Amino acid sequence: MTADRRAALAEESPMSDRAALVEKVAKAIFYESNLSHLLWEDEISENDRNLFRVKATAAIDLIRAETLEEAAKVAEAHATNASGPVERATSEYIAAAIRALKRGT
Repeated sequence: MTADRRAALAEESPMSDRAALVEKVAKAIFYESNLSHLLWEDEISENDRNLFRVKATAAIDLIRAETLEEAAKVAEAHATNASGPVERATSEYIAAAIRALKRGT
């Protein structure tokens, strides 16, 4: 990836944080694809950009779910090794709350 293309990925956007992340990942997927000789802004259709956005959204959702699951496992491991009932219950509550976030993915 050229420096110009990296700079294009880093451009600030008035979008929401989630939309900006999707756009950034979509551009990265696009520039790493076999279409990398084209420019995102000028040389591909909005339909093609939307296809890359769909791929980016799927990738982000998968990474989020996997990260949350790993965090829940850490909380569960802490509950197993907890020194008292309050610490154990708190860790179990945290693990459940993290999994609830995951279901919202």
